[in-house]
Amino acid sequence: MTAPTTVHSSRGFVGRTEALTRLRRCAGEARGGRPQAVLIVGEPGIGKTALLQRYATELSDFTLLRAVCDETEADVPYGLISQIVASVAADAKAFPLFSTPLPTMAAPYQVGGQLLGLLGRLQDSGPVAIVVDDLQWADSESARTLGFALPRLWADQVFVILSTRPGTPGGYDPDSWLRLAPTLEPTSLLLGGLERSDVAQLAQESGKTLNPILIDRIHQHTGGHPLYVRTVLADISPATSYPVGPANTLPVPQVLSDAVQQQLARLPEASQRMAEALAVLDVRSPLVTVGVVSGVDDALGALEPLLSAGLAQWWPSEVNTPVQIHHDLQRAAIYERIAPKRQRELHRKAAELSNGDDVWRHLVTAAEGADERLATELEKRAGEEAARGEIQRASTHLLWASGVSATDAERERRVLTAAAFLQWGQAPARAEPLRSAVETCSPSPLRDCVVARYALSRGQFAEAERLLTAALKASEKSQPLEHVAVLAASGLCATHIWDGRGDELFKVSRRVLNSERRDALSELQARLAHGFAYLFTRGPREAAEQLSRVADLPRDPERATTAHAPSLLWRGAFWALAGELNVAVRELSVALGFARAHASPMLDCKANAYLASVQYLLGSWDDAAINAANGVTIAFFEERPWSYCQTHMAASLVASGRGEWQRAAAHIRQCRQWWEAMGPEQYVAWPALAAAVFAQAQEDHPGMLRALQPVLGLPERGWRMALRPWWLPLYAEALIGSGRLAEAEPVLQEIRELAREVACLGVISFGLCGWHAHQRGQLDAARDAYEAGLNLPVRGDDVLMHRAFLERSLGRLLIATDSPEEASLYLNHARSRYATVRARPFVERCEADLALCGLPSTSRTPDYFATLTHREQDVARLVGQGWTNQEVASELYVSSKTVEYHLSNIFAKLQLTSRRQLMRLAQQRSDMVG
Repeated sequence: MTAPTTVHSSRGFVGRTEALTRLRRCAGEARGGRPQAVLIVGEPGIGKTALLQRYATELSDFTLLRAVCDETEADVPYGLISQIVASVAADAKAFPLFSTPLPTMAAPYQVGGQLLGLLGRLQDSGPVAIVVDDLQWADSESARTLGFALPRLWADQVFVILSTRPGTPGGYDPDSWLRLAPTLEPTSLLLGGLERSDVAQLAQESGKTLNPILIDRIHQHTGGHPLYVRTVLADISPATSYPVGPANTLPVPQVLSDAVQQQLARLPEASQRMAEALAVLDVRSPLVTVGVVSGVDDALGALEPLLSAGLAQWWPSEVNTPVQIHHDLQRAAIYERIAPKRQRELHRKAAELSNGDDVWRHLVTAAEGADERLATELEKRAGEEAARGEIQRASTHLLWASGVSATDAERERRVLTAAAFLQWGQAPARAEPLRSAVETCSPSPLRDCVVARYALSRGQFAEAERLLTAALKASEKSQPLEHVAVLAASGLCATHIWDGRGDELFKVSRRVLNSERRDALSELQARLAHGFAYLFTRGPREAAEQLSRVADLPRDPERATTAHAPSLLWRGAFWALAGELNVAVRELSVALGFARAHASPMLDCKANAYLASVQYLLGSWDDAAINAANGVTIAFFEERPWSYCQTHMAASLVASGRGEWQRAAAHIRQCRQWWEAMGPEQYVAWPALAAAVFAQAQEDHPGMLRALQPVLGLPERGWRMALRPWWLPLYAEALIGSGRLAEAEPVLQEIRELAREVACLGVISFGLCGWHAHQRGQLDAARDAYEAGLNLPVRGDDVLMHRAFLERSLGRLLIATDSPEEASLYLNHARSRYATVRARPFVERCEADLALCGLPSTSRTPDYFATLTHREQDVARLVGQGWTNQEVASELYVSSKTVEYHLSNIFAKLQLTSRRQLMRLAQQRSDMVG
């Protein structure tokens, strides 16, 4: 897609005074560091492009990034973004995605992050304007990239101007993501018809002098629609320019397409043939090519009447002097008048002179019915594209192949394969429009696999399993297994991971791994399933070891490759459940690095969620908050509903611990709603854990019990057992705090046994046993348990909240035994640990306990960062570690100008004047809380 530069046209720009005034006001706001976005909405031909071209001439002080979307390239990933970044020279080191053609497998949030960085860099030279025409034809990756980046502009000198039609294809609504950008103050500008005075000016500029009566009639008849008006003016001859009475009729039909056809009929035959060729080519094409396709010897001579009639555009200063029909409406009207036989003839000629996708488009259109040879070629091309990760283009070519297939069976197979490509290629939204076509296909194992994936997307797990089981049974009769059997088995791997059935996982994963027909994605699914089978049957430690073997995963995560990234993510998660928390952080961090570098949204969401959860346990709450927020952001913008539940759970943990009740409750509400919407049943553990931690922070032990009931209702296998290190201590605390001491005894015994395998549970095991004894009045036994826990060697994998719980519990016991000085020692230790992570509710409870001792808490340096907003705290912490603005912006998915904005607020609130002072303050804070 290349934006036109020089257009051979005599038509001028008129009117639009109000629209230009609003655009100028927005540009002034953007110059002042208040980013703006204007969405120009109008019917085809109403003048959106003319307005953009006219206004762009006023942006001489802006760095102008321009793009024009094209319907024929809506399937080309990042076509729009490629145009935008091609306007400037991007630093290959800082923005590696923009130094070469954008990789089709890049994720929109990743590209959006680099676009934010580029916009920040460009603003060093002044304000920036992004102008995009015909947004309704934007490829989905580019649209989502803009949807990710634009809401993250905060204090940027950026002006975004977009044009689109009302009612966009595929349900895509540009205005919806503009509304997500409160800092952009988005404006919708609805273009209507021209004013009467504008019609008069157009007539004058076209060399026609018309009396006021005729001007009124033209304006009334066309509604001021610019394309209609120009069509009328082009057809008015001197003989009709001076009507003498109301009986005089205008040479304009009721419908524009009729007007265009009549207009064309008045042109020389060579010009008509030229117009037909242009309508068939449907892209900017060299004039010579148009001449050959049309069969016109004097192409330039035939072009002149088309230019004069306003039916064509010409770029004579460019190489090959390309030409194109002026507007889509005109092109459609011309194409409609071409006889079917002539259409096919022109498409065949066009195919001989075209390249890329255009060749196949013309060949398919030119086909006179079934053409199995062509269908086979398209299917072969689709397979090659799918192997390169070009899933959407591959599915398009398969659908074209289905249209020229020789039999219904071949047509259905290709439709089903196209849907499968999109589903297995993580593009479920693009597969949705094919659902009705899929459901009308004849019964087959492949149809069952595809329909099962649709069922999974709706959370219908039982139906999905039934279909996949039937598909596997029907297709495994042949040896070796057909590829559809591999798809069915890998689909069953997913369903059994969700429902936690380890024995079934062993069976289906081995079927895939033993098949010679497995593809890379199915093999990866089976390897992971094999690891989960060990998790559900033999525990997380053996699962981590087995996954290392089956995935050929190096022990050292730094030696892993991109291909290892998904396995590395899950091995890190298994190590977390085994209590090897620092190992888990290292492996999850490396996996997250791969996800960011090579754009895997699923991997990114999961890595962020698990990493944030482990960092919460270790006491790295600031890091946990950033990673959890990134996980929520990426899951939302990449439309990964399976990740919403877990990412919101992770985001709730720190908010609950710090007493940010509204923020935590909002995440828990989202977590629960998405679990109810998506399932599966086993994932109820995520909202249950989130709600239990929330109640724990409020010291609401009955509330903790209520929150955990759904987990207790799960079968005693699968996820309930795998997640015991996370929920079992909460359950014991809830029982003891609610006075249900007898019920707590077997739970405490289970924790003691589990602590032999999960060493980081040792401290909390003694802490809970001591509290249980204290509640039963067994004070000596309680003290023995507490001291045994304190005497455990300090490990890097210790859970901060566990040791603080034990210290506070011992302090409270010493208060009860009238040892206030000794009690204050342990209470101050606990208070200090809670203060390190700014766990306000827990700190306040320690201070209330210290007041009972009659002794003050130990002196402490105030946490000045507490006066900052959440985002300011993130920026302050990273800058305090020596990060540059660009590095901070990349980490937080904002622009460098936004970082500058937050830094100015931080300096003002903390009364600082330099980054060095902020770094010293951050170090003091780190020493204080450490």
